[in-house]
Amino acid sequence: MTDPASPWHTLQAKDVLGQLQATPQGFSTPEAQTRLRETGPNRIERGARRPWFRILLHQLADPIVNVLLAAALLAILIGKVADSFVVLAVVVLNTAIGFIQEMRPSQAIEALRRMVPQSATVALARFFVISLEKWVWRLQQAGKTSWDGPIPGTRT
Repeated sequence: MTDPASPWHTLQAKDVLGQLQATPQGFSTPEAQTRLRETGPNRIERGARRPWFRILLHQLADPIVNVLLAAALLAILIGKVADSFVVLAVVVLNTAIGFIQEMRPSQAIEALRRMVPQSATVALARFFVISLEKWVWRLQQAGKTSWDGPIPGTRT
């Protein structure tokens, strides 16, 4: 057998099956149920999503923004209105950039969630549909779980 620390994609199918303690036919039903209980469903977990106004308030709570707002207020108080508008423009630009940067990752994760199929049609003597959340044929490597390839012994 090869080194267990080898990346899974560099191993022969028989070595992967050996590390998973599986056969080309997969796991037995009790083993699949045990692994599903231990590892949980095969899905992207949805984190707590923050509403847009909270993200905006988070941007405005930045200490640098508060210093700039204080500087703009001070500029108005001493009669430098044009300077205060420049400082406020910097605050608006900084807040807009930060807001966009915080919104993009959550939108990307949501788009990935929509792209991942929820079920697959499998042919084993007959066709049937399985929920991919309960698909147990997974390899755990460095805390990441995935299996994105053919079942060993089948044609692609």
